[in-house]
Amino acid sequence: MGRHDPHAVLRTLPIVDEFDGHDDIEQFRAALDLTLAGLHLQAGD
Repeated sequence: MGRHDPHAVLRTLPIVDEFDGHDDIEQFRAALDLTLAGLHLQAGD
């Protein structure tokens, strides 16, 4: 296994700001809708 870089977390902190206010549940629902639609198409519904 590789060594853990304790400073890696500090380098990723600016990314957190990009997700501030992001609504994950809406993204999840959209992905679920697309997945179910694809399954229906494959099943021939």
